[in-house]
Amino acid sequence: MSRILSENATASVLAQTTTRAWLWLLEIDVDGTQYYTNNHENVTVDGQEYTAWPFEVAFLSDKEGRPAELTLRIDNVDQTLITLIRQQNNPIDVRVGMAISGEASSEIDPATYAFKLREVTYNAEVIEAKLAFEPLYDESFPAHTMSPSLYPGIFGAVTVPDSRGDLGEGGGGPAHEANEVQPTEDA
Repeated sequence: MSRILSENATASVLAQTTTRAWLWLLEIDVDGTQYYTNNHENVTVDGQEYTAWPFEVAFLSDKEGRPAELTLRIDNVDQTLITLIRQQNNPIDVRVGMAISGEASSEIDPATYAFKLREVTYNAEVIEAKLAFEPLYDESFPAHTMSPSLYPGIFGAVTVPDSRGDLGEGGGGPAHEANEVQPTEDA
């Protein structure tokens, strides 16, 4: 997926040497949003302070017809983050982005990507998890089928004449009157 880089980002990428560092930004939605950067000091991006925290993001190989997955390895020495993760019952939202250092306020370049935290493993030192996009390929489309249990107004009971020509009990379908033929006096 290609992105257009800002002028500063392009200059940083193409320069033989640069004073700018590319920083990962990590936002984890557990007990409020936790903001981290893989820098040796805190960084402020668009007024939000990102806490310096050791972590790494690795790209897994792309599989044909599937969205890309990332692997996140984050420091677990103080056990605070894993305690918050273990308290969650639903998949945790995670956003990953890049910022360029070197200015009073770092600029985000180019954007952040939203993932779900999956397959979390941890020990006393490291939390490791897969970051996956929302599994849209696994969802059925359309989500519902037109069935009597979901749409009873469409599928009302049908009134069917019995063998004598009388109308049976309907209860939902359109009511139909039997057309009775009246004998004429000529007969």
